[in-house]
Amino acid sequence: MRALKSLVAVTAVIAGLMIPITSSQATGAVSVSPSTGTSGSSIDIYTTTICPDIDTDTKVQVFVEGIGFSGGKNATPNAREDSVPRSGSGYRITLALSMADFAMQYQVPTLSGQYTFTVKCFQGVGSSPTAILGSSSLWFTSPTVFQTTEPASGVATSLEMGITPMGNVVAGSTVTFAATVTPSDATGSVVFTATPVSGGGTPITLGTGQIVQGVATVTYNSLAGGASSRLPKSYRIDASYTSNSDDYFDSEADQKTLVVLAKLTPVNTAAPVISTAKVGTALTCTRGTWLDASTYSIVISVAGTSVTTSTGTTASYTPVAADANKSVTCRVTATSVDGLTANQDATAKTVALGSALTVVAGKSPKITGTIATGKKLTVSAGTWSPAATSYTYQWVTIVGTNATAISKATASSFTIPASLKGKTIGVIVTAKKVGYANGTITVKAGKIA
Repeated sequence: MRALKSLVAVTAVIAGLMIPITSSQATGAVSVSPSTGTSGSSIDIYTTTICPDIDTDTKVQVFVEGIGFSGGKNATPNAREDSVPRSGSGYRITLALSMADFAMQYQVPTLSGQYTFTVKCFQGVGSSPTAILGSSSLWFTSPTVFQTTEPASGVATSLEMGITPMGNVVAGSTVTFAATVTPSDATGSVVFTATPVSGGGTPITLGTGQIVQGVATVTYNSLAGGASSRLPKSYRIDASYTSNSDDYFDSEADQKTLVVLAKLTPVNTAAPVISTAKVGTALTCTRGTWLDASTYSIVISVAGTSVTTSTGTTASYTPVAADANKSVTCRVTATSVDGLTANQDATAKTVALGSALTVVAGKSPKITGTIATGKKLTVSAGTWSPAATSYTYQWVTIVGTNATAISKATASSFTIPASLKGKTIGVIVTAKKVGYANGTITVKAGKIA
């Protein structure tokens, strides 16, 4: 029955005949209020008629069409007829959002030109309209101000946008956006915006370019890439021309897509390593293994103070005596081709004492003097490597491999007392150098006469 009811709503007389007209052809008058306003104003749509054949499934919806709203966008979703206020013989329909909010919802960067509101009646979800109650328009004379009377006539314009470089660019790169307006003698400005295609985000104003000889240009270098190295992030680029006179109408360029790649960030996959840390022995720090790194700086520090730097695969340093028992560290800073850096530290080590001093071949300490009671023996220090800075002495009596210290006999010279007659005498020479283990040698003189 609903289908039959919707077919016969009004009739018209054509050439003296009564011809039925379906309700989808029925129209009335529609007006927009207020007559002037801003993009943030609340808007009411008034009709002079109501939907035919009203029942519980009847819906009244307003569709807006214009720049950025191609195909018509529903401005009153799920508006049941019985919830729409009446005004005289028609409806008063308050739009769900302001034009500014609609623009944000549908990612329209700039409101411009004519927007037409059409009121339609529906029976149920997904059906064709059963009636069109009429249409009315408003015009944005600037991106934020509208009026319901048509502006003075002007020349239509078109806008063509170009992006350099086009395709994939690395975050931080300078991109040039240019728009050419036709006719070329049109004056005004072009606003360029970038809106993330996915993941949400509000439009980013790239800049406003003044038209010079038909072209407006801006540059921008702050679009972000994806979340990590070389991941892409896509942006929808819009260009909107606004005339600065009544001689030309505003226009928009076809949208373009720009893909911005995140900068490369170096990633360490194997940490730097410090070799054995020991006074007098060269240690090395290898830089480890990295991804997406092009240059390196390796810094070796002792007790927090840098002692050497290298840009190669390793850095080397030979700890000095003053470094003994101090912490040695190594930090590698890797830099990508995009200029991003990352640091990685090696496990710190403590500088050990250098190897014990040793006697230079053929230059051992020597004992001179007569080996007899009452006589004085003297021992030379000998020559050591590395060179000793001080020596100590201990005269001893020797039995087999055992040496027994002689009390108070700690000078380089020793006068043999009578009590030692018949014993074998010698001396232990200890060579010392700060930062190195002590070197010792036992020199045997012989049996005391």
